[in-house]
Amino acid sequence: MLFTAGEHTLSFTKTYHSLASMTYLGRELLTADQSPLFALRLRDEAGNAVHTSAADAAAVTVETESAAGTVLLYRFSEPAVRVRVSLSCGDGFVWHIAVENDTGASVEWIDFPNVTYPGALRESGGDAAVLWPYNEGALIEDSGCKRWLVDPEYPSQGSYPMFPYMVFSQFTVYLFGGHGIYMGNHDAGYAPKALDFANSDDSTRFR
Repeated sequence: MLFTAGEHTLSFTKTYHSLASMTYLGRELLTADQSPLFALRLRDEAGNAVHTSAADAAAVTVETESAAGTVLLYRFSEPAVRVRVSLSCGDGFVWHIAVENDTGASVEWIDFPNVTYPGALRESGGDAAVLWPYNEGALIEDSGCKRWLVDPEYPSQGSYPMFPYMVFSQFTVYLFGGHGIYMGNHDAGYAPKALDFANSDDSTRFR
């Protein structure tokens, strides 16, 4: 199903493992090789970590689907968790994720939603840039400037792009062709979170 919010459209792959397309005024905004829609890591009392993602789900159930949005339930065999993802359509696309965890381990972090936009940044021959609230704020226009993503670990490094710490706000923006995609965490509790991205020669991945 094609979902619409203002001038944007969005659709999932047939398996609902990732996004298939997102457009703005007819321009395709996603690469063909999207990462799984979400990923998560659990850690038990002994410190052992278990990773999983939407692509590992044993089954996906569409609980509701209409022009107003959708609710998807992802069931996993190992680890024994269920992940419910909701998408609401209005002035923009609003996402929510919840994890039902029966493993006895703790959910350490969740990556959601994972998206990769095509095209080089401005100083590398494209028309894109990243407005990133790191340190005092940065406008990234060189595709060679930031090539890495780092999973948070404990004890942590001082350079992690975490809020509230080195990242001072709960949003970032992908700029392209005179337009922008606002990606914000509307979390009134100000819980710790990472706002991270990585560039390649011809794309930018956010998580």
